[in-house]
Amino acid sequence: MKKLLLILLLTILFIPGSISANTPAPTGVSILEINGFQNIVNTGDRFYLVYYDLDLSTWCNTNVLANDDGCSDSPPFPKYPETQAGNLVLNFKDGSGNIKASSFIRRIGDSLGVVYIGAGNTIPFNDPNYQICLETISTGSKGWTMTPVCSSIIYRQASDNTLSANRNELRNYILANVYSIEQNANLQTGTLISNSGVITAEGQKITEVAFPGLFQIIDNLYSLSGVDVFDEFTPGSLSPLDNTIQSQTNQTSIPNDVNRASLEFLGIGGQAGMLAIIIIVGGLLSVTSYLVTGNSFVAWVGFMMLPMLSMWISVPTFSYIAVVLIILGIATGLWLVVRSPG
Repeated sequence: MKKLLLILLLTILFIPGSISANTPAPTGVSILEINGFQNIVNTGDRFYLVYYDLDLSTWCNTNVLANDDGCSDSPPFPKYPETQAGNLVLNFKDGSGNIKASSFIRRIGDSLGVVYIGAGNTIPFNDPNYQICLETISTGSKGWTMTPVCSSIIYRQASDNTLSANRNELRNYILANVYSIEQNANLQTGTLISNSGVITAEGQKITEVAFPGLFQIIDNLYSLSGVDVFDEFTPGSLSPLDNTIQSQTNQTSIPNDVNRASLEFLGIGGQAGMLAIIIIVGGLLSVTSYLVTGNSFVAWVGFMMLPMLSMWISVPTFSYIAVVLIILGIATGLWLVVRSPG
């Protein structure tokens, strides 16, 4: 029993980095413009183009980027500004503050993000009560906190509202935003927008991070359509399954409900509070299972039951559960070897 409790204690101590004290995110966050479109990929969808800025003077450093080459330049000129991953999100909210859709953003400096909602949604177009907020997520690897930066949406629509006409409307605003990024960054003319008025390979890095495969939707947008423009692969801290679960969860009231309950009863925000509750209850369930059955395997199942179920509301993430299961498997194997005769 003592060995079981010791392994359980070590597992609990290993689990959250995410329960550690949250730290403020860097300052210098702003949303410059949000343009909303419909009927872009398919008829009935919603496409929100967000032009934001994460000030390089505060965001370009080793605490933010996986690769901070160029951040020591004056002014900072990061070589891999898209290596900020899994910590910042654009949340699309209704008039009551409920999150209807989300999209992770990975690039610092002046850049673009996209929140996309597929066809068949019930989101009204041209509703002034909807807004998009740039904020941190409690499950991010940095544990950042920040006051959400929100902005209203300017709705754009072609006169005939067809797919081709709306795509052309979106194209014009993408080009205008990328040109503004080029000007605001004091880049040499032609760095992001070519002389022929299309986006260069360097500019494509900005738009493909925001919405991969844009070249397949909008004609005559890039000078090098379909070419891999990145110098290195920049994985996020969340897996594709985690991103899917997070996106679907954010379309429910669960994140807001969890956040309110955690702040009210524990004094810590959102999913960190939920994870703390899961670990405590899971630990109690594990000890109870062992006392009732005397079987250590049942105790492990009892401990992991809540995290496995709560994974589907993204607390904790699937990737984290996988790591914990591997560690528990190794620990169990070692325990069995020690206990085996001879």
